Amino acid sequence: MAFKLIKKDINPPYFEAYKGYTPNTGEKLVFEDEKTGELYAEKPGFSLKSRKWKYLVVDSSIPVGKRGYFRKLESLDDAMEITLKINYNFRLLTDIDIHFLREIMSSGSLHTFFESRLNRWIDEFLSKNPDFISDFFQAKKRLLQSLRDTARTKGILLEIALLDDNEDRNNDEISGVIDIKTSDYYGRVSLNYTLDCEIKEDNIPRGKLSLVRKDILKREVRKEIRESIESIGNLKLHTLYFDINKSIRSKIENKLEKYLSKKGLRLTFIHLKIDLPNVPLFRERFDYTVEGKTKNTYPISINHSIILTLEDLGKYYSSGITEVVPWVKKEMTRITQDYIFEHNFTELVIDFQDQWIRDEMRKILENKGYRIKQLITIPDLEKVVPDTIEIEIGDDLEFETKRNDVKVKIGVQVNGKVNEIERMKDILHPKKAVKDIVELIKKSVVNEIRLIIHAMEPQHFYMHFDHPSTDTNEAAVSEQITKRIIKLLEVKYGIAINTFICKSLETNLEKKFREIHMRTKTVEIESKSGEINETVRFDVVSVFKDGWHIFKAKCDTLGKQDSTAMLDDIAKRIKDNVESALDEFRFDFVAVKNVEFKTRFFEFLRASAQSISEDFGLGITFSKSIGRGMTSVEKDMREELKAERKHKRKKNKKIRGAELKKLDAINTNNIEMIKLLGETELKDFRTDYKSPEELEEKRKVLLNESLREKLDSKYKDLEAGEITKDNLLHSSSGVKKKLKKGTNKNKK
Repeated sequence: MAFKLIKKDINPPYFEAYKGYTPNTGEKLVFEDEKTGELYAEKPGFSLKSRKWKYLVVDSSIPVGKRGYFRKLESLDDAMEITLKINYNFRLLTDIDIHFLREIMSSGSLHTFFESRLNRWIDEFLSKNPDFISDFFQAKKRLLQSLRDTARTKGILLEIALLDDNEDRNNDEISGVIDIKTSDYYGRVSLNYTLDCEIKEDNIPRGKLSLVRKDILKREVRKEIRESIESIGNLKLHTLYFDINKSIRSKIENKLEKYLSKKGLRLTFIHLKIDLPNVPLFRERFDYTVEGKTKNTYPISINHSIILTLEDLGKYYSSGITEVVPWVKKEMTRITQDYIFEHNFTELVIDFQDQWIRDEMRKILENKGYRIKQLITIPDLEKVVPDTIEIEIGDDLEFETKRNDVKVKIGVQVNGKVNEIERMKDILHPKKAVKDIVELIKKSVVNEIRLIIHAMEPQHFYMHFDHPSTDTNEAAVSEQITKRIIKLLEVKYGIAINTFICKSLETNLEKKFREIHMRTKTVEIESKSGEINETVRFDVVSVFKDGWHIFKAKCDTLGKQDSTAMLDDIAKRIKDNVESALDEFRFDFVAVKNVEFKTRFFEFLRASAQSISEDFGLGITFSKSIGRGMTSVEKDMREELKAERKHKRKKNKKIRGAELKKLDAINTNNIEMIKLLGETELKDFRTDYKSPEELEEKRKVLLNESLREKLDSKYKDLEAGEITKDNLLHSSSGVKKKLKKGTNKNKK
């Protein structure tokens, strides 16, 4: 909704202002969404959508009125009717209902809209008071009060009078013209007045008599009005014209009410109007653009948003101006172009004195009776000068270190506000857009970072980006960059930093290092003689001091190969270095186990680590746990032991076989003697263990060498018949005890 202004000859009670307008006393600022037409008493603080706003001001000091609006009323049974003559004045107050205000502004005609609302409010009253027409004189006061109250709920101050046909014919109107002289206008001013009055109920005879002598009444009314106006000292034309329905009206009403009350009459409505030719509107609002050229011939446009308020009508008439807006535009063009021509483009950018233009316009308009509110903008400068700066540096840039072949990446985000535009005067130009200025500042930031990084060793950058150096007491790299860039932006470009973020970004070189970092690799080391077989494990733990350029060269050599290829190369280098050193080491098969050999071997590993740092630029560590293989002597000894164990098992097998044969013989020929030797043990010995190995194990449990020899001796004696059964019984108890004791011992 774009609000519609009322006719030019009526001072509207609202007007359009500009952004930043400060309302005066009795004014209310409201906001209109240009797209939707919605009005807001307060601008919404947050919105997901971008909006364009109009700034509208409601002026409660400007009345809108009409005399002689008629409304016909009928009773419900159509038996009675009455025609009301309605006179009204209303003002929009600062607490006006925002929805009601929107309806007023979209109506196009204030009178038409307000009269339609009056009709609606009257109908609502009649629906609740069906006897209004028959009881008109008693109900009229209630209707008047109802209309005033309803209007007040909408934020309207209403003055209204109601007359029926009979009252209008009987009372007639009292009207006239008075010529008034003001202190600042050469001619006389005509005041037209019309008033309506009614007979007071408590003084009807005198009231009727006063109306009969209407000529006397008119003459006295004219006199009372003149005296009211003349009581105002040093009356000026502006006060007379614009306050005739404000403070002057109150004076006239008070004086007339006192006079008419004595005559048995009551004042119901008064209409006052000053007749003057070519009176400008009380307030004018317009936008105007002035085109000009700077001292260095660059074309430039300056936009003016103007609100003119007429403050002295007498001065305006004395000035001889007939059309104020064209005259103001002409003066504004002259003053603005003169100012532009005296300055070059850069001077206007960094120190545009819009206040000077305001002051010049104010001086001129004060003499013409006007007060000016002015907003001046230079869109050409706004295209060049950024309000805020946002810079972002990321993956698309690499910075060379002290080693030119080693480059690093950093991420920088800057957000700041331009506070001192004069500091960036060297980069401002009318043909440069805001994005061009921001890009120049970004290049300056990038160059400063290059200077910082180029003075650093890669090792220092990577090891101390976020942590200060304890060796040199230098601040962290990120802190150095932050301080340098903030100082550059503040001192050189006048930018106050809001946020600054600096972080290290991963390069391809860092990515390759991350892929091999702490990935354990195993190396098998073997001497030419085969006597030494060692298994070692190593991890890549760091890039060696001053080794980034070496590491990069190795990465470039590998190209796109998998990162494990470098670990394989390192493992091969370690293997070759250590094995070469071992071939020169003199030792025998025993020396491999000595501390001296272990010491020398670790020295070879340390030498290999040093070689890796020099050839690959990497720091590695070896696991303390080293796997050692057997020497040839140890292998031979192992084979001999295996053969010996095999031979023993074979021999034992034969022995067990012989023993079994003996036992079988004894079992067959001397069953009774076997029982005396310990039937249970020998029986278990034979029946429970069938294989030679099991018999051998059982033998170890039951027999020791001495008992076996004694048992063998007893067998021989028994076979030779040299011992008897009694002797065997006597000796067998001792054998059984010893066998049992040996068995328990072995079980433990």
